[in-house]
Amino acid sequence: MNPGPPSGQLRITPRAVLTNCFGAGGQAPLDIVYDAAAILRISDQPLRLAIRRLTAAGMIEQVGRGRRGHLRLTNQSLYRNLLDDEYWNFATRQDRGDEQWDRRWRLIAFSIPEARRSDRDALRAVLTRLSAAALAPGLFASPHDLTTALRAELFPRHLDSDLTLATTTSLTHHGTTIERLTTQLWPLDTISAQYQTLDRVITHEQRHLGNDTEPAIRLAARITILTALNAALLPDPLLPAELLPTDWPGPNARERVRQLEPHLIAAAPTPHP
Repeated sequence: MNPGPPSGQLRITPRAVLTNCFGAGGQAPLDIVYDAAAILRISDQPLRLAIRRLTAAGMIEQVGRGRRGHLRLTNQSLYRNLLDDEYWNFATRQDRGDEQWDRRWRLIAFSIPEARRSDRDALRAVLTRLSAAALAPGLFASPHDLTTALRAELFPRHLDSDLTLATTTSLTHHGTTIERLTTQLWPLDTISAQYQTLDRVITHEQRHLGNDTEPAIRLAARITILTALNAALLPDPLLPAELLPTDWPGPNARERVRQLEPHLIAAAPTPHP
């Protein structure tokens, strides 16, 4: 049985099991999901609770009862996955030198009244998830053009009426050029540690991805690696190489994931006939 990742390196939650158990078909048999969760030391009850919560949130659907049933992603989750896939594809193009920085900074400014606090909070959450740096309460910056991603996340009327977008080649924050503030504006030390954890997790788990391994053990290894990848990638602003430390571990760790990609895809179980 797969003992899971080395102690203290990675915390795997019931939600992480569910968000990383689906293959391209968007379905997963519950018996294998429950067995994989048990390998990762997650009992049935917390997993059932996570299923109920994600079902109530409209992210997944359960077809059938108990271990004989299966889970299915909803259109909402499939759309979310498409956005995450595009983020991964951008990282791949950047790692391979196909995305060159034009040395321009993109500014996103907004002023939303207190009466629309929920809209304001949602916008801040989107900008944070897109790894834009907060320079002031209503001012964010990114080296990337986030317009397409913002249009995918926001109602067009909010984008057009609430945001001011600007581009500049010279940006100073508190008297210092922003190029010298990357470690203050983004948690690069924390992200670097997450990539190092991903590297160790891959070394520990890749032997469990073989075709001769039990399906639940393969799925547990897939969930562990993808959880470690998400912990590093999702907060990563994917800064251009010019703005990163010379020993930045992101590209090498991501390349190890790409090399395992066929095995990770094959480890996603399909529903029983």
